Amino acid sequence: MLQKLEPFLIGGIMAFVLNVPLTFIEKKCLGFIKGVRLKRVLAILSSLVLLFFITACLLFLFVPKIIGFFGVLWGKIPDLYKMLANLCVEEENSLQGEIGLTGRMWNVLLDKLIRNLPAVFSQISVLFTGLTDFFGNMLGHLTDFGMGIVFAVYLLLYKEAVLTEVVRALDFWLPDETAEFVKLVFTKWYELNRRFLVGQCMESVIFGSMFCIVLNILRIPYANLISIIMTVSALVPIIGPFIGSLMSAVLVVTVSPFQMLIFWMVYFVIQQVEDNLIYPKVVGNSVGLPPFLIFFAVLLGHKIAGIIGILLLIPMLATVYYIRHDKNCCNFFEKK
Repeated sequence: MLQKLEPFLIGGIMAFVLNVPLTFIEKKCLGFIKGVRLKRVLAILSSLVLLFFITACLLFLFVPKIIGFFGVLWGKIPDLYKMLANLCVEEENSLQGEIGLTGRMWNVLLDKLIRNLPAVFSQISVLFTGLTDFFGNMLGHLTDFGMGIVFAVYLLLYKEAVLTEVVRALDFWLPDETAEFVKLVFTKWYELNRRFLVGQCMESVIFGSMFCIVLNILRIPYANLISIIMTVSALVPIIGPFIGSLMSAVLVVTVSPFQMLIFWMVYFVIQQVEDNLIYPKVVGNSVGLPPFLIFFAVLLGHKIAGIIGILLLIPMLATVYYIRHDKNCCNFFEKK
């Protein structure tokens, strides 16, 4: 069911995210344009260009570094193969000396290995089938993503009309008090989403920028790639930076274990600065949730829909928390 609704879910999420820069561009950058429809079209195009530009820059910085990393690993495979071959020869000589295995017995073992080769090739065939299915699913997701963009553009172009129709439907189908309560809840949910999204994006950019500056000064390997990883991972509260640091440490340790230790020290220092100075000022109490509820929302949201689920579930849980403590909402439930 969710798979059939995927284009609409993608479009709704994109419309919500793009509405933040769209509103800013309309009011601050295109205020001199008189035509409302022309202003809206230009703001939508500007927001899409901004989104694709940021994505292209990240891919331009990220993909070459990843290719270079795997190139380094691929270059080390021959040395690893030689080391394993020498180890096998040493073990063979050791076993022949200790157990007294003859050359004939080793030939029998080799013959059994050769007989199992068809099974190995069968597994390789299964692997290629899996890759074919993977690329087919990827093509399907790209199609859904394209349809989602079209739906997002439609929502943004006619957002006032869509909102008006939703309000009319609520007023028509629900009692007056219930309709007002639903409007209050959705208004608060949208405000919490906007504040959380803007604050979290600003905080993650600052977090990644600090890593970029410090790691380049210390000449840590893959400094720019690590900065991108830490920026993206910081979008997920609490556990995101730690997961990003583990991924980054794997990159650094392939070059130098000592520099990995330096990276960990840098991470802990920057994490303390971010937790105690930056996060309270930039994000603050934007969602009004206790830390343990944020951690719960992170785990549950990841299980439901990955990173998108995390970014949406935290404001949703904050809305429920707000309803529980808001006087007007409590009065509504007491009347019921």
